Amino acid sequence: MEVKCENILAVEGKDEEIFFKVFLKHLEIGEVQIFNVGGKDNFTKELKTLKAVSGFEKVKKLGLVRDADENFENAFQSIKMSLEKCGFKSPKEAISFTENEKINTGIYIMPNSCQCGMLETLCLESIFASKEIFCIEKIFECLEFSPKNIYKSKILIYLALKTPLVNSLGLAAEKNIWDFEHQCFEKLKNFVKNFKK
Repeated sequence: MEVKCENILAVEGKDEEIFFKVFLKHLEIGEVQIFNVGGKDNFTKELKTLKAVSGFEKVKKLGLVRDADENFENAFQSIKMSLEKCGFKSPKEAISFTENEKINTGIYIMPNSCQCGMLETLCLESIFASKEIFCIEKIFECLEFSPKNIYKSKILIYLALKTPLVNSLGLAAEKNIWDFEHQCFEKLKNFVKNFKK
């Protein structure tokens, strides 16, 4: 890998990598290199690797995005610790960037930098009023058990109803299934617009 841009966005996995490529293109934000760390537990290790990569000296902004999962505050503290272990100053709040540093760092915790959930939670919110989601909710009401990850389960059922079949959240972004103009994406838009400043 080689660092090619002044702006880097580090994300959890492949779906997030594809989603953000499409999301940034939709917002006409160029010159952002997306770095897939391969899982939420890999931020520290992969940030250390990134610092040693050719071209890293040109980086001016580094954004990190991860899921809150079951605990927003734990997720935020974990990502702050990753930054600090790698010698970066971390922002005081999720959804913001540091200022006046050699490399300004920013943190965004999915779905909206204040509650539990994940990227799937955010995408579900954008289609909450659809007829399909109403029917999908009925499916879960009649089950005698709850899946391990209800957000991912609902997304996969919703995408399975599309023609042609779409089998991942990232691919759904490429196929324009998510309405990026929905109000639920506003906080995320404001975060990535920091790369334009």
